[in-house]
Amino acid sequence: MGILGFALFILLGITSLPSVSNALSWREFSFIQCKLGYVTLFLCTFHAYLYGWDKFLRPSTYKWYTAPGYLLALVVPTVVLVLKLLLLLPCVDHRLMRIRRAGSALQSKISPHINYSSSIIRFKKTGVSSGCFTYITSFQDEVLCVPHVSDLNTAAVIQDLSGKVFTFPQQTNSAHVKITTPKNNFAALTVCHRSFTDLKRDHGIFSMALPSSANEFLLFYRNGVNAMEPHVKTDKVAYTGLDYKLNQWHSICTTWESSSGVVQLWFNGQPLTRKYVPNSQSAMSGTPIIVLGQEQDSHGGGFDINQSFVGMMTDVHMWDYMLSPCEIQKYMSETSFTPGNVLNWAALDFVINGRVLIENKQMYCGFNSHRTFKLLMNKEKEREIRLKMAQVYIFLSLLLGMSAALPQDMSGKMLIFPQETNTAHVRITTSRQNLGAVTVCLRYFTDLVRAFSVFSLATPSFTNDFTFFMNANSQILVRDIGITFKGLDYQINRWQSICATWDAASGVVQLWVNGKPSAMKFVTNSNISGPMIIVIGQDQDSYGGRFEAAQSFVGMMTDVHMWIMFSLPVISKSTCLKPASLQQMCSTGQLWTLRSTDEC
Repeated sequence: MGILGFALFILLGITSLPSVSNALSWREFSFIQCKLGYVTLFLCTFHAYLYGWDKFLRPSTYKWYTAPGYLLALVVPTVVLVLKLLLLLPCVDHRLMRIRRAGSALQSKISPHINYSSSIIRFKKTGVSSGCFTYITSFQDEVLCVPHVSDLNTAAVIQDLSGKVFTFPQQTNSAHVKITTPKNNFAALTVCHRSFTDLKRDHGIFSMALPSSANEFLLFYRNGVNAMEPHVKTDKVAYTGLDYKLNQWHSICTTWESSSGVVQLWFNGQPLTRKYVPNSQSAMSGTPIIVLGQEQDSHGGGFDINQSFVGMMTDVHMWDYMLSPCEIQKYMSETSFTPGNVLNWAALDFVINGRVLIENKQMYCGFNSHRTFKLLMNKEKEREIRLKMAQVYIFLSLLLGMSAALPQDMSGKMLIFPQETNTAHVRITTSRQNLGAVTVCLRYFTDLVRAFSVFSLATPSFTNDFTFFMNANSQILVRDIGITFKGLDYQINRWQSICATWDAASGVVQLWVNGKPSAMKFVTNSNISGPMIIVIGQDQDSYGGRFEAAQSFVGMMTDVHMWIMFSLPVISKSTCLKPASLQQMCSTGQLWTLRSTDEC
């Protein structure tokens, strides 16, 4: 009995040690652990004391009796008894522990889903919508519902969109904004809006459909003939020869009146020819559905991905009469004008379907937004270039072959890539292993007419985790997914200032070239994670290597900066900096996209 019982005592004692440790630290157990505590307490204590007292009363019967053995037989069971009593505490307040665990789990699950654009709504358990993340508390009568922004189809709401834009970041046959109005009879119309895109294909800009006509009032751009086409009812007219440049904001107004059947297009402040639309001399009557981002081929639907709009849109207004030329000019110049009485951007009743973002307008501080950027062409910049050329050149052979990686102040210096190779490059190190948003800015000078890589960030999972290629049609790759930007002002043999931004929260990427922004486009909303290798001068086709000479950079590069944020280009009028602050930030390369030739 003695040897077998003692072995059982040791076994049960060891197996219960984790429970004792947990009890002392977390004081919470499952139902099974508590029951096991009861059984272990009874068996260990009962047998240990029987064994101890038997050894005390009949010591001569035990062959290996010693004083330490006597101590082990009586003292250790006493300690075990005390420890086992602690096991009862979690069972006594088990109900309290369940409630506490539920609250802690709820906090940890909900926290990552809360941001500036999410709201938490408390519902009863019944009737919870499927588009919500739910967690049932221990009280079993309430859930918390957190809408996921990317999957959310918002309910109709009247909202002041002053200073905001709708961003349509990708080509789809579903994403759109549906605008509602109670008015259902129109004898005349004026529609004004501003749009920004890099599309080189047909696309709809404004679409109003009635049950009787899908194109009751439509503004459509026809790429093949470079024509803007106002559609009224079943017919249309075309305005050709427009300076419809890519990657620029365009202010457009369209007027129509049923008494004459005449339409007129205003383009960037200029009135165009008044034209007659056949079969349009009757009022529009019926329940209108107004859509931005898609062209309706049926009442509220029939979208075609090849006619979808990709870009930004803002300041949408609609009047049920012909706006006077003076008022249209005021709208074009963004001065005080009479807001639309059918659609008013400051009180818009709309529903978002699919991936459409509401974002702040990108404003310039301290100078006119239409002012031409000449960052490196004035005399001061020419002197700066000559100064840089007079500095000690840092050749890649010295950087790679002779010097170890160490931080250096590169102010006033530039990297020179003097020939096309598949080896020469600069490798930049960083200790960060997770990026949820990133902005990269640099300046370069080259005469290459082929595509070339200027910045390549790779991780073991993705060789193009954040990479951008430059030429007439530039491309940014995030997590191996590429987005092309067309119509940029790319010129050889001149300094180019480039910024690329990406934000995982929205999945939107944007390219800035010489102070001018491209359209925002959706790429992916997955964080960049893992050990990072950053290479300048080559494109990584594997983690840290496999360079191709045909993708290498040849030229000069300077002022390379990288931020783990997305806020660089998005500056509103309320955040304009004073000259002293602007000068300080420009000197560190933090606000180059906002400066003019007279500043910094």
